[in-house]
Amino acid sequence: MARGGSCGYQGSGPGATKEILQIVGIKMDYNTISKQSIVKRSDLIPQHDLNIVVLKPKNCIHNRKEERLVVKMQFEKAHQKWQAKKMLEVLGDFQPLKDESTSILEATYFTDLPYSKEHELYEYATNNGLLLNKPFHSLSNDTLTSIIENIGYKFNAGLYIREL
Repeated sequence: MARGGSCGYQGSGPGATKEILQIVGIKMDYNTISKQSIVKRSDLIPQHDLNIVVLKPKNCIHNRKEERLVVKMQFEKAHQKWQAKKMLEVLGDFQPLKDESTSILEATYFTDLPYSKEHELYEYATNNGLLLNKPFHSLSNDTLTSIIENIGYKFNAGLYIREL
């Protein structure tokens, strides 16, 4: 069943509108979409940031992770962000930094954003952990940095990478 975008009530229409806005990088209080029948905003600027803490499992039993790199990527267009994210998923699994065990990482590394991420849907989160898959655990930080840089440059990203 196809969904269309709308606003002014709870349901799949406003849900689709919220999802579309997040895909194209609009950051706002998405709950407004369900509460108001007409939403007009001219002050919104699309943001296509993808922030990542690269993690390696340290102890699977106790869910401990080693923080390897902090990566900040800024893209001009939404499709560049999504293509880069798809390529990075080869290295591991993305986990938004929204739950109790990872929110400290978000507060530590990504506090300088000029917009709120509070209402982002899980799959469109700006701040993420990238938990490396087993074949990539032994890669050096230099090699991981090189891979991430190549992906960033392929999609014209502004790029900042710091080793932890």
